[in-house]
Amino acid sequence: MPFFPPVVHSEKHKKIKLGCDSLQVQKPKKYKEKIKKINVSQGKRVYLFTSKGSITLEAAIVITIFMLAILSVISYITVLNKQLHNQKQINNMGIALSKLNYYKQCTEKSKKYSEDLGLLESGVQSLKQSGEIEKKTSEEGVIDIVFPYIVRIPYINKPIVLTQRCYLKDWTGYDLTKEQELVYITKNGKVYHVTKECTHLSLKISKIGVIELKIKRNCYGQAYSRCSICVNKKGTLGSEVFITEDGNKYHNSLMCSGLLRNIITVEKSKVKNMPPCSRCSGK
Repeated sequence: MPFFPPVVHSEKHKKIKLGCDSLQVQKPKKYKEKIKKINVSQGKRVYLFTSKGSITLEAAIVITIFMLAILSVISYITVLNKQLHNQKQINNMGIALSKLNYYKQCTEKSKKYSEDLGLLESGVQSLKQSGEIEKKTSEEGVIDIVFPYIVRIPYINKPIVLTQRCYLKDWTGYDLTKEQELVYITKNGKVYHVTKECTHLSLKISKIGVIELKIKRNCYGQAYSRCSICVNKKGTLGSEVFITEDGNKYHNSLMCSGLLRNIITVEKSKVKNMPPCSRCSGK
């Protein structure tokens, strides 16, 4: 039932009868129309651009960038493949040149070797004259081939200069190690060793408990002190440590540089400024 009686207003002798309102909340018509519009708009895609050609433009830009990236990768692979091919060729040429001295020794015994040697030398000379390769002999018995060339980047046609090199010793058929005296050094060592079996190089590592350190002695009767590399100044230790028979330090880790030995074999003539090891050289 209506709460209020109908109200009648008169305007210029005209009677307008207004409908009565109930206690129920009435929604305005404009609000309902707005809700309908919102419901209809739901589920539609929102675009960055409102013009009709914007999607085509976006697709064109993305495809262009993608194609440029693909072409860049293909260009890099093409140049790398050419480098590998050229390096293989100059390596084969270097190996052939390194055998020239050996072939020369055999030419007196074989006519075929003499013919092969002549063809090889003539081929190398023609390449040197054309400027395609450069052979350097800065050191006796060493072959150094330098091969500069120009590569044009595909699709851009921009030239870049690349240089490849082959550096190797001349092969004479003789073992140079028999004629040269070899010695052994370490990365941070101050002396050279005449044998790998030197106790400074071949360490005998043992693992003992911390309690045994007080009574343990090395082969010279010396007590063990802490390693300044792997044991901190506070002397923090685990339950076990590592020692060597001829050393005088105890270590926390097997990876300590005091236990590791990076042995390098060199010619004795190249370590003239280093004294020999008193233990393995007997001096």
